[in-house]
Amino acid sequence: MDNKRRKRIQKLVDKLTPFETMMDDIKSELEDIIDEEQEVNTNLEEYFPNSERYGVSTTALEALNSAEENLSELSDQLSDMISNLETAME
Repeated sequence: MDNKRRKRIQKLVDKLTPFETMMDDIKSELEDIIDEEQEVNTNLEEYFPNSERYGVSTTALEALNSAEENLSELSDQLSDMISNLETAME
């Protein structure tokens, strides 16, 4: 591979790298939200197991956990893509 293409690939890597940091920040915030909702859900289950609010909280928690899984997969794919681009530059 010539230097011109290496430089172009490096520009791509430079553009993608901030997204890794952004995803880490989003994942951290999402984990905090999940922890908070889990605490509420646990309390609702203990005191109001048949309430509508408990059902809404459980549904929200399931959706949040799915979003976290999606974000983790996306983050892994982004890391793999950056790694592949870096390998191509070698």
